[in-house]
Amino acid sequence: MNHQTDFNENNGMGPDFTGHASPGPTAEDTGIASKSVQNADYEFHAVTFRDARQSAGAKLSIRKLLSLDFLSAARQFPGADDDFPIFFYLSYGENVCAYLRAIPDLLTIDGRNRRWAWTGDNYTDPQFRRQGLSTRLQQAATRHLHYMGIGRGSVYSTEVTQRIFEKLGFTHVGYAKRFLLLRSLTPILEANISRRLLRRMTAGVLNPMVRFSAVCARGRNKMTLTRTVCRRMTDFSDLQFGQLLENIASRRSLHFGIQPDLLRQKFEIAKKSGTMSAWLILEKKTGESLAYMILRERFQDKPMAEKYRGFQLMSLADYALVNDDAGTVSALAGHCLEVFFQSGCDVLEIVSNKKCVHNAAVRRGLLPVGKGMSFNYSVPENWQWGAEQAQLEKWPLTGFCGDGFTF
Repeated sequence: MNHQTDFNENNGMGPDFTGHASPGPTAEDTGIASKSVQNADYEFHAVTFRDARQSAGAKLSIRKLLSLDFLSAARQFPGADDDFPIFFYLSYGENVCAYLRAIPDLLTIDGRNRRWAWTGDNYTDPQFRRQGLSTRLQQAATRHLHYMGIGRGSVYSTEVTQRIFEKLGFTHVGYAKRFLLLRSLTPILEANISRRLLRRMTAGVLNPMVRFSAVCARGRNKMTLTRTVCRRMTDFSDLQFGQLLENIASRRSLHFGIQPDLLRQKFEIAKKSGTMSAWLILEKKTGESLAYMILRERFQDKPMAEKYRGFQLMSLADYALVNDDAGTVSALAGHCLEVFFQSGCDVLEIVSNKKCVHNAAVRRGLLPVGKGMSFNYSVPENWQWGAEQAQLEKWPLTGFCGDGFTF
């Protein structure tokens, strides 16, 4: 079979991605190829890393979508072998109608590794919208991944994509909650008060009160950090950090490839959209490693919660705890706040699916705001999959899941 992999013969598009990956499902299996929408025949294609490497003669439009930066970054993730399908798209003649990226990962369950794909950006060309192509592409991509024994997950889904996943039978596990702490009310005032003079007058009265409250909160916070220290890591080769990750992995029944190399790679990618810092939290008396956290600072030019923008945001991008006991969780939240108070950021954001982290955030003055991160998954039928995997707290969800670290 010509593995371009549209599950058909070449459709007259000219040179396309080709390769010699293992055969995929047939057109009948996918339920996608050679079907028509509004009298048009759309072809489904799955592009592997091998295909992309041999793409010198490929269509210009596909080469632009599969940038070298994206491919080189994704190629270093766990589970990224030559046969991994990194890119899916639908075509009609010479047109790329819709496309979808996949981010490779490894899901470790009870010590056994399973191949995993996170949903990357999903796009439909405006002239082909409202024809059900996004649903069709998602369905075909999922079937193809399952055929190859690869599970699939999606985070930060839009409401439209969320409805598509529900139609396709994905398990919607729930939402990791978002918590915010503000040192300035300016973003809220700008979103809700249109008159500039009134906005300035209101800010002049309220912002000093908010800043004073933040100073008091910092004082109370520092009093809780007498038993732990927080050390900034200059790189990910820190011996204590490596030992901490091994300890965390041994205690978790489910995790996504906890290893220094993976975190380093995601850290480097995330630096393109903000200032990153990594921290190790230790017991002061014994020097024992308790947790790590990765923070990102960036200017929020895109609307948060659909209307708040124009402020400096610090996000808890990634973290892991050796234990979920109250002391360790409290230390994580406390040191996160202390780094925030030392920065010039206006807003601190923590997104977590763990109730213990929620409680620690609220105790330090953060407010629950919105749903935060959505999470959906679908796994092959032959996986031995228990109902307990549908529990939200089972999953280690952070901003470093999927391509959330590139947002």
